[in-house]
Amino acid sequence: MKHSLLQLPIIAALLMLPASAAEEKQSDTRPVPSNLTSEEKVRVLSTASRLLDDAIAYKGDGTATTIYRSNGRRMLLEMRGLVVRQLIHGSVAIEEREAGVTRRFYAQLHAKAFRTSVSGGKNWTTWQNTSCPFFPSHILVEEVDGKLTLSVPALAKFTPTPDPKTIAPIGKLMPHEQIMAHR
Repeated sequence: MKHSLLQLPIIAALLMLPASAAEEKQSDTRPVPSNLTSEEKVRVLSTASRLLDDAIAYKGDGTATTIYRSNGRRMLLEMRGLVVRQLIHGSVAIEEREAGVTRRFYAQLHAKAFRTSVSGGKNWTTWQNTSCPFFPSHILVEEVDGKLTLSVPALAKFTPTPDPKTIAPIGKLMPHEQIMAHR
């Protein structure tokens, strides 16, 4: 028993030894973590909201609605509690730094629940208590050559308004009616 108790301080001392020269050399090529100032956070979040506004319409009750288009199919999507949940600090590899990328973040998107309809809003699925699996889960934020850029290529499949044929009036317009906008 005494023999094993004497080994504990030796093991602890070995664990506290400095890293070897090979490990120190490797740390020079590891990705570097990035940080945002509070002003940049506000700018990123407001830009993220504008990006989402191009793909989502918001109802008065806070429900976000959008139309998902993929492979010639069209699906209505409603989400409850859609928010930018958090900013996740990404890292940038040395090769990316040499290409001009200095910082990276992920603005995580989350919804409390979603439902879909493929029948133009007539028949909805039940609410699923999770984020929608085909709606983007994050917005990529990168600083390239000193300028913050946000991108979500998958948002191109989403639109906040219905097809023009679904909002066009049925039949002729009355004399006092006028179409104010076309899409």
